[in-house]
Amino acid sequence: MPSKAKAPRAASPRPLSAAKRKALATQQLLSTLAGDNESAAMTAALEVANEWLVWDTAFQERLGQKYDELNRLAPSKKKAPVDLGPAPVPIAGRGLKNYSPYGKFDPYQLIDEYGRQQLRSVLVRATQQHLREAVDIVQAHEPGTKPASRSSNTAMIDYIVAAVAGPDY
Repeated sequence: MPSKAKAPRAASPRPLSAAKRKALATQQLLSTLAGDNESAAMTAALEVANEWLVWDTAFQERLGQKYDELNRLAPSKKKAPVDLGPAPVPIAGRGLKNYSPYGKFDPYQLIDEYGRQQLRSVLVRATQQHLREAVDIVQAHEPGTKPASRSSNTAMIDYIVAAVAGPDY
């Protein structure tokens, strides 16, 4: 009796990512138009789609379905809003009289302007670049010390507050 060869099993198809689907759709569009100007092809397709949307309800529904499908594939870029607490208020009479937009983000100056209790509140509103500047200033004052991480805002803030305001803040 002859043996029957088993056909290789096809892997279950995985849905293409939104980025791969966009690339494939763009490639198909360029092929249909027999062109190579991606920007012009995409703009033309969008303009035609917008024209059809006005009068074709089936197109509207299909576009909505595709959007929902692709939106579910794409990772969410929305971040939960961060509660920064109340905005820090400069200490009466000091304000930002010595502030220089060209100066460094100096935590020692910030503590003078806002006080120890508000230093953390000021720092959580800073960019990572400003926090790194502040870490550099603290390290100049406290040689041999460093934050747990220069890529974590929380670690840099903890380091700056402990070194400048004290461990109780």
